[in-house]
Amino acid sequence: GVVDAVGLARPFAVDIEVARRLFDGETLTHLPVPRRSRVRFIGATLSSPWYQQQLRRLGGGLAPDPHRSRAATAVRYVETQFRWRAGRDPARLPDS
Repeated sequence: GVVDAVGLARPFAVDIEVARRLFDGETLTHLPVPRRSRVRFIGATLSSPWYQQQLRRLGGGLAPDPHRSRAATAVRYVETQFRWRAGRDPARLPDS
């Protein structure tokens, strides 16, 4: 009956007030999630990059973009992978 850990990274990525709202006793019924794809593989592949890109926006002083499209997520994911594999800093990409 005791909770050992609570993960808030994904909810925090789209609602920076989620921890405060939980501590205030608010019940969270809906938080934005990445748009689903009809092709399960694509949805599963882009889920983590979508959240990573939201956290990168927060780190850059921008608000989360819960309506970020799968296409924008995929393009940014491919760009960062190419930069990383080429030995360049993927964090240098501006996030839009």
